[in-house]
Amino acid sequence: MYEFTASFPWAVVRIEAVGAGGDIPELDLEYSLVAAEETCILAAVADCPITIRVTAAEADVPEGDPCVFDGRLLVADGQLAVADLVGDDLDRRFRVTPGEVRIRLFADDPREAQRLSVLVGAELVEADVPDVPASDSSPPGASPIPSVR
Repeated sequence: MYEFTASFPWAVVRIEAVGAGGDIPELDLEYSLVAAEETCILAAVADCPITIRVTAAEADVPEGDPCVFDGRLLVADGQLAVADLVGDDLDRRFRVTPGEVRIRLFADDPREAQRLSVLVGAELVEADVPDVPASDSSPPGASPIPSVR
C-alpha cells in the first residue's frame, strides 16, 4: 500500500494510463463526482489536503468507505499515474500489468472526499519512486520508495 496526503488544484484527482494520449473525461458535478474514459478517470474531492491510498488489497480500504467507481482502464504500457488535473503539482506513478486494469475508487464522503482509496487489483505490480512535488519535499509520511502489498 502507498499512501500520501496532498492538495489537488481544482479539487480533482486524475488517474490515467501514462502516455495513452486518450480523452480526458468531462466531469459534470451536477450528475456525478467521477467521470471516466478508456484511459483516464477523474474524481472530485474536497478542496483541502486529502489522503490518497493506492493498494492492491481490499483489506487496505477503510471499512465503511463506499465504492464510488468500479471500472477498467486500458493501460497499454503498464504505467498508471495518480495526479492532479494537469500534473503540474503532483504526479505519482505505479507499475501495473499492461492491458485492461480494474480500478475501484472508495471515498470517505462521496460528495466531498477527504480520503480516496484507489484499489488496483492483482494488476498492481509496484509503485515507482514518486516524482518530487514542486516544493522539493515528499508528502508527509511518504517513504522514498513506497511499498505495495
